[in-house]
Amino acid sequence: HISTIMLSSPHSHTNNPNLHSRYFKHSDPKPRSNYKPSLNKLQLQKACNEIDAIFSRKLEVAFNLTKVQVPLCIRSGFGINDDLDGKRQPVRFYAKNGNAAFGLNCEVLQAATKWKRLALKEFEVPEDEGIWVDLRAIRKDTNHLDQIHSVFVDQWDWELRISPEKKTLDFLKEVVSKIWKCIKDTEAELQKKFPELNPNNSSKSNRFVPPRLPEKVIFLHSAELLEMYPQAKEPNDRENAFLKDHPDEALFLYGIGIKLKNGQRHQERAPDYDQYISGGREKDGMPGLNGDLLVFNHVTGERHELSSMGIRVGPNELVAQLKDMGLESRLDQFQFHKMLYSGDLPHCIGGGIGKSRLYALMLQLFSTGEVVSSPWPDKMIEECKSMGVEMLM
Repeated sequence: HISTIMLSSPHSHTNNPNLHSRYFKHSDPKPRSNYKPSLNKLQLQKACNEIDAIFSRKLEVAFNLTKVQVPLCIRSGFGINDDLDGKRQPVRFYAKNGNAAFGLNCEVLQAATKWKRLALKEFEVPEDEGIWVDLRAIRKDTNHLDQIHSVFVDQWDWELRISPEKKTLDFLKEVVSKIWKCIKDTEAELQKKFPELNPNNSSKSNRFVPPRLPEKVIFLHSAELLEMYPQAKEPNDRENAFLKDHPDEALFLYGIGIKLKNGQRHQERAPDYDQYISGGREKDGMPGLNGDLLVFNHVTGERHELSSMGIRVGPNELVAQLKDMGLESRLDQFQFHKMLYSGDLPHCIGGGIGKSRLYALMLQLFSTGEVVSSPWPDKMIEECKSMGVEMLM
């Protein structure tokens, strides 16, 4: 049943057996046989700028956010950088500073999650206000490169200070719904400026024009998704199966990080930012106040992850999740963890929304590489070109 779902979407694949890829890991996505971007390369860049301007403003208004400047690199050894799933290491370098006595061990940011929490404290941001940053990061240990994963990462990274009483699943759902409204409103404004992207004009085009993004978001726990698709071998296969069954709904999958009935985690998450081990529907055996926002991409025929977000850990959750991952030593090793454990950092909720991922989705592109430059293997560039997908260098 699952394999049939994954291979039979009318929007997903051409039937050319020569286009099998070893780069696109999950279920070998391919653009439709008549794939052609609606805009030329320069127009695509202009459209990206429009999306950036429109969505940034809507995000600011929805959550009362102020844009602040985020560093490209930081000093090593303070526990501020993110190792994401606990395994991916950042790019590190030594800044000589002209004298060995004043040299600095530095590392390039992979994500700004913990930096933003420190920034809320440093900027003395009050409750129900927050910050956002224009993150540009490098992730050298990316597990695989594909149509939405690259070495270069760009995000709207946001953080909202909240009261402890708001650390609930209902509040998380409210935040997700607001973000989805920002995305939908941005899509509507973009299609007014670029009517080529409007599905109502598809009869005038010789290319496939995908339908508009879904109107509503479905909320599911990772344990529920496992119960729905127990035959699926990998977590991404379960996400793909659900979204291909429900292409007219966006999915917010929450409770990511806990061990499920099959003894595995849906995905591993760093234990020192989002709360996954408690809260939420804990009494039902479905804890967690974090998750991913995903949609079905009608161009690739695949899941398209747009955002990861969550309510951040407090002192008790930090200890429990560090123990869960066998990383208790961080409590004594890093200044960030000492501050968090002592209650010296604000309660907050936050996340990252992929810029290039939203660009590609709204501009109806196969790959983020068509609008954002990042290093790609030569063979991957060649394969994409054979399918009509021109990657930026």
